[in-house]
Amino acid sequence: MWTIANARLAFANGCVANVTASRISRDRVRKLRFFQPDMYVSVDYAQQEVEGWRLVRRTGERPSIEGGKLPVERQEPLALEMADFVRAVRERGRPLVDGEAGRRALALAARVNEKITG
Repeated sequence: MWTIANARLAFANGCVANVTASRISRDRVRKLRFFQPDMYVSVDYAQQEVEGWRLVRRTGERPSIEGGKLPVERQEPLALEMADFVRAVRERGRPLVDGEAGRRALALAARVNEKITG
């Protein structure tokens, strides 16, 4: 059984995601990081914090890095998920994340697992 996995996912639109999962770690890490040529954004799901940094170029000056923490409305994720489910049932509408999206995510996870386990 593996204890850590790294997967590099390449999407049709050119986006690349590096995903790491570990069964053994001292710290509980739930982060999503976005890297752009002149920008970096870090989303910390565990702490419910977001930081954004960008490289700012001004004529005649050295480039500077500007940014910091961004405002976040802290909420309980499971409560939001359940509220959306109840809303979809009551209104006979679509949930924000439907079963098809869940199926695709599970299929991708299964493909990654197959690559890891051989």
